[in-house]
Amino acid sequence: MAFTIFEEHHLEMKIKSAQTFYHYSLSVPADRLRFCVLRYDQNLNQSVGIDTKTLKRGYPESCRKLPSEWLAEFERTGQLGKGIIVVQTWRNLIQNTGCPAWSKALGVCQAANEHAELHKRPYRGISFLMNGSLRADEFELSKALPDDVKQFGTGIPVLWNGRVLPLKEMALEVADFSHIWKMEVSTTRGSNEAELARFERFQQVYEKVRHEPWQSASEVLFEEARGSDSGDEPLDREHAYLHNLVGVRNDGGLVIIVATGSLEELGEYAKQAGAVSAIIVDNGGSCQVSIRKSPGAELRPVVESYYHRPPSIAVAIYELREGGGFAIVGGSPVLNQEGGTVFTNSGETPAGIGLNFQTDHGPVEKPIPLLRMNTEAADKVAVAIANFAVVHGASAVSIEAEESFVQRVISCFEHRFRAVRRSDDPSGIQGMWIEDYLKGVNDRQFTIRTCTGIADGVKPIGRELNKRPTPAAYALGIDIGAGNIKCIIVKDAQTIVATTHAKTRVAGEPYTSAVLQQQLCLATRSACEQAGISTACIEAAGVSWPGAVRNGRAAPSKTLMNMEDVLKGTTFNAMRFEEIRDLGPWIKRTLNIESLNSVLVFNDGEVEILSNTLQSGNKQVLLIKIGSSIAGAYVDSNGRAGYLTELGRVVIRLDSSAPRHPFSKIRGVASQLIGSNALARIANDIAFRTLDGRPISKDDAGRELSEVMLAEKESVSVIFSILEEMGVHLAHLIVETVGHLPPVAHVLLRGGLMNGEVGNVLRNSLLSHLPKSISRLVQADEATQESGATSAALIAASYLL
Repeated sequence: MAFTIFEEHHLEMKIKSAQTFYHYSLSVPADRLRFCVLRYDQNLNQSVGIDTKTLKRGYPESCRKLPSEWLAEFERTGQLGKGIIVVQTWRNLIQNTGCPAWSKALGVCQAANEHAELHKRPYRGISFLMNGSLRADEFELSKALPDDVKQFGTGIPVLWNGRVLPLKEMALEVADFSHIWKMEVSTTRGSNEAELARFERFQQVYEKVRHEPWQSASEVLFEEARGSDSGDEPLDREHAYLHNLVGVRNDGGLVIIVATGSLEELGEYAKQAGAVSAIIVDNGGSCQVSIRKSPGAELRPVVESYYHRPPSIAVAIYELREGGGFAIVGGSPVLNQEGGTVFTNSGETPAGIGLNFQTDHGPVEKPIPLLRMNTEAADKVAVAIANFAVVHGASAVSIEAEESFVQRVISCFEHRFRAVRRSDDPSGIQGMWIEDYLKGVNDRQFTIRTCTGIADGVKPIGRELNKRPTPAAYALGIDIGAGNIKCIIVKDAQTIVATTHAKTRVAGEPYTSAVLQQQLCLATRSACEQAGISTACIEAAGVSWPGAVRNGRAAPSKTLMNMEDVLKGTTFNAMRFEEIRDLGPWIKRTLNIESLNSVLVFNDGEVEILSNTLQSGNKQVLLIKIGSSIAGAYVDSNGRAGYLTELGRVVIRLDSSAPRHPFSKIRGVASQLIGSNALARIANDIAFRTLDGRPISKDDAGRELSEVMLAEKESVSVIFSILEEMGVHLAHLIVETVGHLPPVAHVLLRGGLMNGEVGNVLRNSLLSHLPKSISRLVQADEATQESGATSAALIAASYLL
């Protein structure tokens, strides 16, 4: 009876960094294992291991041997038979912190700085049993081990009891953090000086918490990964490191994986190969698996790193029972779009999960088709959850899937959307983490959990507008922007009788709520004077607010959070914040107009789409407004516009080269890829200039580049390629947005960037990349567009909540 190599191949894919990708796996049933032993030099005990700051070895060089030397040394004990021999390097053993060894004969073998007796969590590893089989165990090495354990070797657990572990559960077991996060640190290939300094800061943090329970200590490492006092950017995850893994099958058999990938991906590979638990025992250039087919034959490597360093501090030797042979299963690998590996005849059928959201419009169920329940799928589900929450609006989501997969989704969600340090926003009130932002919108903590049915119900918030019996004689419209306040007065819901402006801030004065109140009163009084009326004539007011508004309450935004009497440094005035964010009453108190009986408050996109619907009668309309950034709004079949549609926060690129948001540091959001701000940044990065030689401005990038296109024919192709890519991003955004909203019958394009030559090229690119089912819904709005103040005044003049 032959043992099975589940997959045996070297997969090499050349990419831009010339990185070679491997995926080798071997699976041996327990009844084919005759003998297993872990070999290392007991002189390593209490020696100096790897210096976690410099990665230099401190133990005697004589402790390292070639795999063939380890085999020859053990063969002299006379314990081996005539079966096939497999030798696997286990180079992390003892020398790496967190990786002690144990044997029945000699007890614990650990580096001098390990201190296993201080460890507050069990060591996870592989037990080599007296009967020749293997078992995954977790032990406190200060206590006695079971009698059937002959040896015990530790490593980084990536799969445990059938569960691929989330990063928070693995991070503290990793002594070299370049295995988790991208850092150019290597003793063989050299190190980037700045990244080496950051690596050393990581190790200092690690040394302080490495014995602690992972539940509390992992967050300390994640905080370091998000940045530091030196102003470092958040670190991306490492997916191109080579790892060597040993796993245990349910029957006590052996699984070996040598593969390139993240720690979670190695856990997935082990599970796919039949393991129920697995640990990583070796990394990078020292990884090797060798086979000797018969006594006297040469021990030959079947897989090793392309920059292999042959001597190893430890090896595992496995002997198969006589008569075994090789059987190869699994098809040829093919590349997917992300450069991963898909086995075409793996026998897996497409999986799927259900997402059940709590929203202001009632529970929403959203099925998500998945090919596999792996790390890539978990990341995509995490992005889908975040995108739904900022497009449709949601306060919680329940996932219909196994708890282990849900935990991996949460891990991916936290990695992507907790990109800045908690210490930069300790109260969470600035909303730099996406769940903090959603808490600010919904007034409750955003949660992700496991479920087996629809989400708990949330009573929908009624925001339906009711027609006034008679229009207000005079209605005030206020559009509050980051730089300016615009006031409109409308008479009898028809005629604009005044238009005035005021600065949102006063030059030379700190920006506070009192300053904004002062400027609002100034603009209102000026408008009344222009209209020839007293403030007592104003009966209704509508307000367009620059940020999310839910049930009349403002979520944290720059206009609110930049007020020094709300937030100064890290000092947060919760009472003042709550007072101002209840916008209707606050505006009414600010204006102090006794005749003012109604104040309607809207998000700036919401007021625009409502005004359009009330005038045209069109419903199920998605507004896409492209100006300095990207904004939107949606009105459903019932004429309700209470959807979040914070389109600038939608993630539309998942790759590690996508730009990060300058404040939240979230990668690939639409605001960094679409709009005049993004256009100016991209153009200036390639030294593009206006006709008079100035850098492209953020406020007027569309007009300036349109002028260049008309005057300099040689520049057209470069600008065209920039706009073509932006059109692709815009198409992705619209497709993603439509997928998270109720049915959309019209897509309305507006905004300054849609004008001129730039607008023509952008529109053509967009339409060519949209599915036909969506492109036919798109209409460019050529009509004169109302200001937010006008829309707010017209709605307030005719409607009540």
